[in-house]
Amino acid sequence: MLRFFTNLCITFGLIKYFIKLFNDLNDLSEQNYKVPELDLGCSKLTITKSWYTLNIVKWIGITGSWRHTTKELKQDVKREVAIVLARGDGIVTGGALGVDYLATEVTINLNPSLSCLKIFLPTDLMSYAAHYNKRAHEGVITVSQAKKLVQQLKLVQKTRPGALIEGKQGQAINQASYYARNRLVAIASDELLAFQVNNSPGTSYTVEVAHQLGKRVALFSYKKSIPN
Repeated sequence: MLRFFTNLCITFGLIKYFIKLFNDLNDLSEQNYKVPELDLGCSKLTITKSWYTLNIVKWIGITGSWRHTTKELKQDVKREVAIVLARGDGIVTGGALGVDYLATEVTINLNPSLSCLKIFLPTDLMSYAAHYNKRAHEGVITVSQAKKLVQQLKLVQKTRPGALIEGKQGQAINQASYYARNRLVAIASDELLAFQVNNSPGTSYTVEVAHQLGKRVALFSYKKSIPN
């Protein structure tokens, strides 16, 4: 009887997992995103002769400000990402500078296989890299920032191609495509951790979408004086 009940629970858990996976892939397809091959990533199914263990993890979205940061924010991001990974859950980010970059850096250090990482880009990686290099030459960001971000994303793609989910090739990079990317981060996440400096609008949008989707959101807010 116990064996039957266990098998029933496992079957039910798998059905719930693949229904969620199907819905997530559907959402990605509608946004013209390249749908990766099936990859259980962090999720683990352990089977022995006498017992079955199904461990379907939560994916925790990380969103936050990129233009400004604080020492407290950096400490909070590092701590929260480490907590998520320590309990066996996964990290979802948007591949930007600031909070996204830091969350990805911590994940690379603590989860070298990157089985617990998903990064959504608003366009393909080549176009994304060209955009950041252009912004560096315009003086919006530094050349060092652009170089480090592109190197990080290329490392992720090389280490685990399925972890880097690229947008439509050649997609224009603007507020609309950034917000579409942010929406996908919220869709792909079971919960959201938001690290916001000075009410940054992109973070506010992602938090709003997560709330609309009924996702649990933890918001960390910071104030930083910006010289005129």
